[in-house]
Amino acid sequence: MLSNFTCAAVNPVGTGFFGHQTFDVLVPPHFIRALPQTTGVLADESLVNLTCQVECAPQCAIHWLKNGVHITDKDVRYNITTRHVGANVEAFVFDSVISNLLWNMDAWPDKRLTRGKDNAFYSCLTSENVAGGSVTSTTYFRVEYPPEDIDVSPYEVNVTENHIPPEIHCSASGFPEPTYIWTTLSENGTKNVVSGNQTLRLNFPILRNQSGEYLCEASNKYGTINETAFIDVLYEPECEVTKDIEQHGLFIIECSILSANPRDFVYEWLFEDGNITEHVKNEGNRLTFKEIGGNYYVYGNYTCTVSNSIGNATCSKIITSEGSWLEKVAKSKDILMWAAVIAALLLVVALVVLFFLCRRKSATEGKKLSMESRQNPEGTQTDISQIMHPPAVSFKKREPTNRLTRVKYTKNDGSTPADAKKKKASLPRDDKAFYENLPFHGLQPPPNKPFKPVLPDLEYADVEFGNQSLNNNAPPYTKAKIVDKIVEDSEKEPPQGGNMPARPPRAKETRK
Repeated sequence: MLSNFTCAAVNPVGTGFFGHQTFDVLVPPHFIRALPQTTGVLADESLVNLTCQVECAPQCAIHWLKNGVHITDKDVRYNITTRHVGANVEAFVFDSVISNLLWNMDAWPDKRLTRGKDNAFYSCLTSENVAGGSVTSTTYFRVEYPPEDIDVSPYEVNVTENHIPPEIHCSASGFPEPTYIWTTLSENGTKNVVSGNQTLRLNFPILRNQSGEYLCEASNKYGTINETAFIDVLYEPECEVTKDIEQHGLFIIECSILSANPRDFVYEWLFEDGNITEHVKNEGNRLTFKEIGGNYYVYGNYTCTVSNSIGNATCSKIITSEGSWLEKVAKSKDILMWAAVIAALLLVVALVVLFFLCRRKSATEGKKLSMESRQNPEGTQTDISQIMHPPAVSFKKREPTNRLTRVKYTKNDGSTPADAKKKKASLPRDDKAFYENLPFHGLQPPPNKPFKPVLPDLEYADVEFGNQSLNNNAPPYTKAKIVDKIVEDSEKEPPQGGNMPARPPRAKETRK
């Protein structure tokens, strides 16, 4: 490659004469565009080619090789084209050569590539020149295809619950090389990614609900393929004892497995604290027996122990005679529920009735107290044994017409009872004011029971001044004297116009 160079000297006065020189630039072979490390196409691809570009001066030649063997013009499966590209001064690129290797698909068997058979190393090789030696670029050519031949290992993993399972490896063929993920299916059918690696590693104690299928997916730009591995979580059994009744009085007791893995079971039965009686037929997880002559020795507590390779479980049931109240109640959960509801309703009704009875009793007592208050507004009558000696006593005499007549007694002034009856039963005005303003201090509390007068048709009241007499010449009044006076006057006084009925005499020894 020839290049012309021109130079001149320059100072403040001006520019000197130009000088010219021509150079022949030599460039050793150098790849501007090399082959990739790998190249792949689909088997039915219609356009397949490889291209390389080499910078060199003087110009160099390019040769194509397959697995180290030159591809000649006589090989009809390929077409080779070469062209020269001039220098690009702005890009600082010297003269170069571009060579293109083109597959003639019409010359290939079935007009398509064969996977594996047509995989090869293709090379672009330059010749040497005076500036340097030859250079080469190689690519591994493979027929591309979607992922296939996927495999997981191990396919099935057995692990005891609460232990860490072993690793599971996934592999598949495909070009480009596939990428891998591991997923599981949730209950609603959605995928959950558990790993984004080719190898599944569950570095935690696994539980029984994590047992199941684990899906490996291998993908490239042409498609996706998957394979399933199974993790089987093993755990000890869970059981229950149930009872069925068949015809002819046969009882079937069965040890039912609620959950277990693996399901290779061994059963052992016990009756109460001993072995099964000889009258019971033992069929592994089933016992068959019936009442014999009305005897119930086959009823009692049956215990089943079931085992697998991981562990064992024990369950039991008390078997009672068919129709017993205990079994019927145990089976009739609805009856128990309704009985509780009815009992609650009866309790509520009883409380309501009790509430109204209490209200009614309170109302009756209040009404009774109100009536007594109206009949006796001055309070409860005082017992005669608790009344002090009064200066005067007044009585109400009951008329046949139920009208009350007030009778007043005054102090004994020395006159006889006959004379006292002739006088008008009235008090002087001064004495009347005295009684109306008499203070009642020091009275004894009322008795627990109302006073019952000696005469049923009289209401009695008096006032007592202690031991002081109202008349200095007369003895002080006492309770007994007042009562005797009332009885004596009532017996001696004849009936007058029917105002006061005659009372028959009473024996004095009966009065106290």
